[in-house]
Amino acid sequence: MHGLPPAELEKLMTNRRNVAPREVIFLEGQIGDVAYVVLKGEVQVTVNESDGKQLVINRINAGEILGEIALLQIGRAHV
Repeated sequence: MHGLPPAELEKLMTNRRNVAPREVIFLEGQIGDVAYVVLKGEVQVTVNESDGKQLVINRINAGEILGEIALLQIGRAHV
C-alpha cells in the first residue's frame, strides 16, 4: 500500500480514528483484530524496558500499515 495516494487509502477504510500525540493504540500482548493505515504523521512502536523507560523499536510512517499481521492470523495473533 506504500505509494498509494491518501485519497485511495481513505477509500479502503471503513472506520476512521484520529489518534492524539502519545496516545496508546494497542498494548503488547493484546489479540489484534484490526489493521491501521497511517494517513498522516508517524506511529512509534515501543516496548517498556526493565527500568521503566520506553524504547522505540519501529516507526510507521504515512502510507504504511500497522497491525496487518493480526488480520492474517485472526484469533491467534498477539501484537
